[in-house]
Formats: sequence, C-alpha cells, structure tokens
Amino acid sequence: MQSALVEEVGREFRRGRKQSMSVREQEQRKQEALRKAKEVEKRIERRMRETDRRAHEAELRAEEVRRRIETGDVEPRPLPGMREDSIPSD
Repeated sequence: MQSALVEEVGREFRRGRKQSMSVREQEQRKQEALRKAKEVEKRIERRMRETDRRAHEAELRAEEVRRRIETGDVEPRPLPGMREDSIPSD
C-alpha cells in the first residue's frame, strides 16, 4: 500500500517537480492505505473461515460414511477391478 505512494512521489520528483504534501494529505493517504489493508485482511480471514468450514463439513461427511459402514447400513463399493461391470484387463 505504502509502496504505491512512494512510487507516485518518486515519479513526480523524477519529472522535476518536487511535490510537497501537506500533513493533512499525508494523513489522508495513510488512512486510505490502512483502510485498504484492513479490507484485504478481512477478505483473507473470510476465505480462511470458508476453507475451514468446508474442511470441517468434509470431515463430518467422511465420519458419517464410516459410521454407516461400521453399523452395516451401507456396503462399501468394491474396488474398480473387482466390480462386475468392469472390463477385464488383458
């Protein structure tokens, strides 16, 4: 965030125009950079929570399948080579 500001000021300086910013402008730019950084942080946190939620749901589904197999509610599918409809290998 701050590097963009540094690059902008550097370009102005290289063009021969030494641009001075008031304290007010500096504070506004600082606040804008902080706001953008917080937005990025919130977006990253939201994505991490979503990923964690999906992983937890997958674990719950896997546990449910294990429980159903162990109690005999469901028979596990046979391996691909052992199924009746599989094409025999030569």
